[in-house]
Amino acid sequence: MPNVPDDMRITDELAVELSREALKREGLDLELYSPEPYWNSSNKLFAENAYNKNSGYILWRYLGEPRRPGYTVRVEKHGKNIYCDAGRNK
Repeated sequence: MPNVPDDMRITDELAVELSREALKREGLDLELYSPEPYWNSSNKLFAENAYNKNSGYILWRYLGEPRRPGYTVRVEKHGKNIYCDAGRNK
């Protein structure tokens, strides 16, 4: 995502939207994946870095059968750009 304002902060909603787009670019059927909280007792989806609130990740759980690993999408703001990188969980 290019040309974001300097004071823009990555929210749960924005991180989910951007990570969804990253998974689409990977060719995944998003009907089979759902974002999930990064901590069992939390409703937060964007796991923020403790030192940089504009860096973190979203976990995506596979909903189909048979069970298989989901994905983690890293979301980071660098200057005026936000980058996403999707990787399959082991």
